[in-house]
Amino acid sequence: MKVLIIEDEPATARRMQKLLMETDVSIEVLAVTDSIESTVAWF
Repeated sequence: MKVLIIEDEPATARRMQKLLMETDVSIEVLAVTDSIESTVAWF
């Protein structure tokens, strides 16, 4: 599964990424964005 994390708190984003990867090693975090604007730009 490919995942995009949208979170404006860096510590929370890191924790989410860690939890996802611990849950299932096949999960691929493509990016972490911190706002709607940066998410739209990423897409």
